[in-house]
Amino acid sequence: ITAIKLPTVKYNYSIGQRIKTMWSLSNFDLKFIIKNWAFLIIAGVGLLFLILISMTAGEVFGTKTYPVTWQMLMLPGTFFSLFINVLTFLFAGMLIHRGATSRMGNLIDVTPIPNWVLLASKFLALIKMQIVLLLIIVIAGVSIQAFHGYYNFELGHYFFELYGLKLINFVIWAFLAIFIQTIFKNYLLGFFVLLLLSIGLQFLPMLGVEQAIFNFNSGSGYSYSDMNGYGNSIALYYVYKIYWFLFGIVLYAVALLFWRRGIPMSAKETFSNAKKRFNGTFTALIAVSLISFFAIGSYIYYVNNVQNI
Repeated sequence: ITAIKLPTVKYNYSIGQRIKTMWSLSNFDLKFIIKNWAFLIIAGVGLLFLILISMTAGEVFGTKTYPVTWQMLMLPGTFFSLFINVLTFLFAGMLIHRGATSRMGNLIDVTPIPNWVLLASKFLALIKMQIVLLLIIVIAGVSIQAFHGYYNFELGHYFFELYGLKLINFVIWAFLAIFIQTIFKNYLLGFFVLLLLSIGLQFLPMLGVEQAIFNFNSGSGYSYSDMNGYGNSIALYYVYKIYWFLFGIVLYAVALLFWRRGIPMSAKETFSNAKKRFNGTFTALIAVSLISFFAIGSYIYYVNNVQNI
């Protein structure tokens, strides 16, 4: 008989270890996204349209101009944003329901990983996907400029506008996508609901809802010129984005409350579990976000409708 000394197993449930787990799971989900045929096809079609639009983006009243950076970002970059939103809506559902579609959900649910780690990893994977897609705009824009013999690439302008201004816009849409896809059991149904919402919001001004504080993820926008850069438009743009980002946090918290784990349950059981999860942490997170959201919204409403009437 040989005595075998087994190594001592140590369990680490610290917050630091859970953050590492969240990051590792997000990388795993990102690989799933990038290797997926839906991502490759939609991103490829978007890149093709971006290149075609960029070929004529430099014309002003029929006169060809240099393909400067702001022209590469204005029309082609804005058009490619539609494809980023579509991929965000689609893969939010595919990631959230990935365990069920692969029939590995029950094995995942019995692990000691908290719900917030699982949901945060998928949200983080979506943001990483958005970062990769924005990088495509940079590479395509620089390549088109070089093709036309224009070498003043202004990489700082590219990265500031795409990652400093546009990324927060896509993150806010990711909050909504996570919320909708958590509520719906079928990710394709959730995908079409998100598409309908994103399209329907564009018609709210026709129904009399003209102010941006009542139209999800709307804002003042910004403009750029070679003479004065972004001017004073950025400050107000960030005010609106912070306003909607706070509302997105509320949506994320509600999605975490209704996160499905274990054997499929009825709507009554789902609400019962959500009620049990609604502890002090959730109360503080939702309360602080909502109070800040209404405070900023009240300030914007006062400036637009009272101070500057």
